[in-house]
Amino acid sequence: MSSTSFRKTPVLFLIVLSAYTSTAQKEPYKNDYVVYDVSSDSGKYKIDYIFKDQFGNRLHFKLELTKTETDRMISRFGVPKKIFSAHRETVETKARNMQIIRNGLFLLNDNTVEPDKSAVIDYYAKSFCRPIAGMIVEVLQKRNQDTRKNRIEMAMRFVQDIPYAVPQCNDKNKYCGGVNPPPKLLIDGYGDCDSKAIFFAGILIWLIDSQDIIFLVQRKHILTAIRTKTKEKSLNYVRYHGNNYLIAETAGPGKRLLGQKGKYFSKTFKVEKIEVNPVKIIPIQ
Repeated sequence: MSSTSFRKTPVLFLIVLSAYTSTAQKEPYKNDYVVYDVSSDSGKYKIDYIFKDQFGNRLHFKLELTKTETDRMISRFGVPKKIFSAHRETVETKARNMQIIRNGLFLLNDNTVEPDKSAVIDYYAKSFCRPIAGMIVEVLQKRNQDTRKNRIEMAMRFVQDIPYAVPQCNDKNKYCGGVNPPPKLLIDGYGDCDSKAIFFAGILIWLIDSQDIIFLVQRKHILTAIRTKTKEKSLNYVRYHGNNYLIAETAGPGKRLLGQKGKYFSKTFKVEKIEVNPVKIIPIQ
């Protein structure tokens, strides 16, 4: 997990921010066969992305995003650093700061300000994840391979092959928690474990029931897990509320299978449920 949380104490913030800055690599890691190109033309961001699906086929997905609307939605994400400066907290300032945190798609968790994963998915998924889900389904339907498992696996490969790097916040006056929300991930062309886990979940809610998806938050890593009714000995599961969940590692650039542990997996984790508004899942044909 390359992102950082921010405690509402100025001294601690300076320490955490310094540590985060020193660990960010300059060049994204990617698989040799991956092509990821972003251009801006005629008021649109144009994304050309070549990746490999679970069957070893190279797929070429193209996306076009309206530049003004995309930039506007990206600007929503993040918390102004000025609210963390030392000040005498009153009922009014506390309420105001909490609203600012929520408006930035963040939350306060045990006095720590961190990205609100469900809020990020809710805000961005329709515009930036739904089109990708549609392309995945289109490919699978043409091949007569449109199953729940194939949907999950192809979404995993799509996210895994996106180059890996630690995000940087373009606005130095904002705290972004080391996360690229979906539209910025697409435009920057890279993300880290939590950016990719959020993006993966945002795609999946259009492909399967969102209640089947959970986040596994570890000390230095974040990944997702998918509820399943069957269990195979060769795969890795976690138990939550009496159900089995298959591990889904999307950080990349390694190509982990659904149910295969990644390099940084730990048995110690906190489960976070996804709480999003219902969406119309693309039906399986």
